[in-house]
Amino acid sequence: MKYLIITDTHFGVKSDSEIFLNYSKKFIDDIIFPFIDLNKITHIIHAGDFFDRRQAVNINTLRWVREHFLNPIKARGIKLDIIIGNHDTYYKNTNDVNTPSMTFANDIQYDNITIYKETAEVGEFLYVPWITSENRLETFDRIAATNKKFVIGHLQLTGYKMYEGVVCDEGIDPGIFNKFESVMSGHFHTKNSGRNVHYLGCMWDLKFNDIHDKKGFHTFDTDTATLEFFENPDKMFMKVVYDETKKNKYTVEDLLKFQNRYINVVIKTKSDVVQFDKFVETVLACNPIKVSYLDLSMVSNLAADEGEHDAQLDLSEDTLTLIKKSLDDTQYAKLFLTGDTKTELTNLLSELYIKALSV
Repeated sequence: MKYLIITDTHFGVKSDSEIFLNYSKKFIDDIIFPFIDLNKITHIIHAGDFFDRRQAVNINTLRWVREHFLNPIKARGIKLDIIIGNHDTYYKNTNDVNTPSMTFANDIQYDNITIYKETAEVGEFLYVPWITSENRLETFDRIAATNKKFVIGHLQLTGYKMYEGVVCDEGIDPGIFNKFESVMSGHFHTKNSGRNVHYLGCMWDLKFNDIHDKKGFHTFDTDTATLEFFENPDKMFMKVVYDETKKNKYTVEDLLKFQNRYINVVIKTKSDVVQFDKFVETVLACNPIKVSYLDLSMVSNLAADEGEHDAQLDLSEDTLTLIKKSLDDTQYAKLFLTGDTKTELTNLLSELYIKALSV
């Protein structure tokens, strides 16, 4: 049987922004539901973090989710399993109080929805919700006892990418899942795999560090144990490079992509202020949500003044990578006495960066 697997929808992200809800709706309406209809999908599994906020569900977000997501699923006669993730839970030590249960569990309108807050064997899968201090021992016992071949959960396993350039070093040893043929998980938003574990990644952009990640959904065929990825082509966050040594011209199609999007303008070279102002006016005329600027021309000029003529900047790199690389700069390297000190500082910066993104 072929299942459609989604995860980390985070409905209500960005303070229940309607712009993000409409961004989600485009992918749902244009790609997901047509795919479901074409492939006659009858069962969807959500691997956690259905809503974004732990403490409350905004009433307009709830209305939107019902109208544009849950009702069309119900109308198609599709079964929906929701596995509880950490963003779904009110308390950090238990899954008992969670937003999906509070909003859907007792609603007869959605008798097609089953919510899993405890580890359970369902069909050919072992479902593993967010592991807390309360359910940890029982969860490990069920993992050890089951004879299921496939796991779907919301897991924090060490050794896998949390974000591009950031590997999780605090969590559960993935070795406890070695006996399974395939382990599929939500929680980490960057799609990545290793051995028998597959982090599926979220369905759409949520933060600027998603800019280079592939987002989308998966299907899993239990007959062939085949996991297949289907990409979301629509990006919420975009990067524009301004370089006076090149023509900074964009087609009408390029400009339309900026509308209702977050734009990061990376300034590589800038000496003609008038020319730059005209470029900015062109970008702003496309009605982006927000435009931020990263002026690397100042860094380049400083490097040139110091004789660093061979310095090169990789404009495709994300913020955290740039922070880490700055620690290798000759101006900073002399501050570190040992490699261990540098590693500790790098890890600390990574943790602070991830925590800031999660606020």
